[in-house]
Amino acid sequence: MPAPFSLPPNLGDYLAGSTVYIFWDTFNYAMEPVTLTGLAVTDIEVYKNGSMTQRSSDNGYTLLDTDGIDIDEVTGCHGISIDLSDNSDSGFYARGNDYMVMVDAITIDGISTRFCAATFSIENRAGRNGVGDYQVTLTIRTTGGTPVSGVSVWVNSSNVRSGSVAGTKVTDTNGQVVFNLEYTTYYIFCNLSGYTFASASFTSAEGSVSFTKDIATAVSAGSSAYYADSFLTRAIADVRE
Repeated sequence: MPAPFSLPPNLGDYLAGSTVYIFWDTFNYAMEPVTLTGLAVTDIEVYKNGSMTQRSSDNGYTLLDTDGIDIDEVTGCHGISIDLSDNSDSGFYARGNDYMVMVDAITIDGISTRFCAATFSIENRAGRNGVGDYQVTLTIRTTGGTPVSGVSVWVNSSNVRSGSVAGTKVTDTNGQVVFNLEYTTYYIFCNLSGYTFASASFTSAEGSVSFTKDIATAVSAGSSAYYADSFLTRAIADVRE
């Protein structure tokens, strides 16, 4: 009988800073539940997108129920968790990316094995940041036309900064975010420490779904605008995220 293969389960799209829980079962050739041995946090490897470079730190990995093996004293049921807020490998966990988790070098029924345990993403699916059927692309640039990355962007159907109709997204290296929206008028709100942002809005319609807004202005660390944007509006964005 040829050896079977399996595809890792996709656990879904997670908010940045949340915790991923992964569970799996182990069986012998008779399909009876059996324990495993050798599970340690050093056996947990996380990969980002298509890169074959593993996350460089084991911090943030937890073996559930002490050792991750036979949880709640149930033979053959095992579990781990991954804390996405752990930044020991700076910037590894970030919005807009996909991840794969491998469990390596464990022993099941006397056989050494490894397997791809799960895949997941961090705020990288349109469904989390969309209320409509139409993809709308926003490009945030400086008043001089330079794209700004790392900007938290949210939109509202009314000109109220503390509200959001489609969650918060963060601009990529091209200064872009994509929301799934309806055809109507939206107001844009932004936050990034060290910048202020002018008021802006757009009206999406058939054939008009890409908008470039030159609204960002860099401010010095000593200005009052810098501190207002850093603390007040950042707090609002953090709550929303």
